[in-house]
Amino acid sequence: MSPASFFRPDKWPRTPAQFFEAAASIPLTPAEWRDAADEVRRSPSRMFLDMVQSVARSVAGRELEIRTGDSDVTLVLDDVTYDHDPPVVPWIPGNELEVVDEIDIRASTVRWEAGQIDTLRIGVRNVTLDPGVVATVYARPVELEGEIGQATFDEWLRSSGAAFDIVLDGEGTATAHPHDWRRWGVRAQVAPVLEGDRIHLDVLRIWIGPFSFRRLRWVPERHTIDLPTFDRGLAVIGLSVSPGVLRVRGHIPEWRERVHIDQVVRAAGVVGNHVIFDRDPA
Repeated sequence: MSPASFFRPDKWPRTPAQFFEAAASIPLTPAEWRDAADEVRRSPSRMFLDMVQSVARSVAGRELEIRTGDSDVTLVLDDVTYDHDPPVVPWIPGNELEVVDEIDIRASTVRWEAGQIDTLRIGVRNVTLDPGVVATVYARPVELEGEIGQATFDEWLRSSGAAFDIVLDGEGTATAHPHDWRRWGVRAQVAPVLEGDRIHLDVLRIWIGPFSFRRLRWVPERHTIDLPTFDRGLAVIGLSVSPGVLRVRGHIPEWRERVHIDQVVRAAGVVGNHVIFDRDPA
């Protein structure tokens, strides 16, 4: 029993042996009192953050595979940071836990069955924890920002069977090259517009060889792509184009995740460049 446990009701002694141990660990020196004061501020949320930081250091730079059975995701975890002010008074079991303001997760080479994102930042806000061996983490909201480079975007177009190539070559615009008309130098400048659960591609200008047209009567001025329904209430809320990069922003209003603490710690301790986490499907 540490000196700090003297201030933790959930760790108070209950047997004669524990009472003797507790008596021997009562803070006596200034250093012991300082240690005890630090421990007082370690609520389950704080201890959870310590575990997150330890696991993040362990798997940083390694390939991380998160399995759910339905939509497995593989990524490289680059960094995890958080913003949290520990409480100034002891946490007592049964009391409401404090809120962790934010946890920021940065990852790269994020792959799943339907595609890939080159870089991804996940902002987890207003995090609370229902502690236990199987803890439940709640967050409201979760914000995502992904970047897709030109090469990754080209591969996505090929895998989807698109009849055109799109070059990300402007600020807010891109150039589409239809495969069937490539020999005649046909291309079009397009601008993506996000509207609810749809992405519109507005045709701004058309070229046929050296000739430029604002519009042609047989070419629709707008093409519409319906977005799929995403899991966990994920909605796409932003879309932008820069030379060589497509940026997408997403928003999840509320997130709930069951975490098997022992499994997470055990998986993070595995030696090698590939780490596997099995998510709780509940």
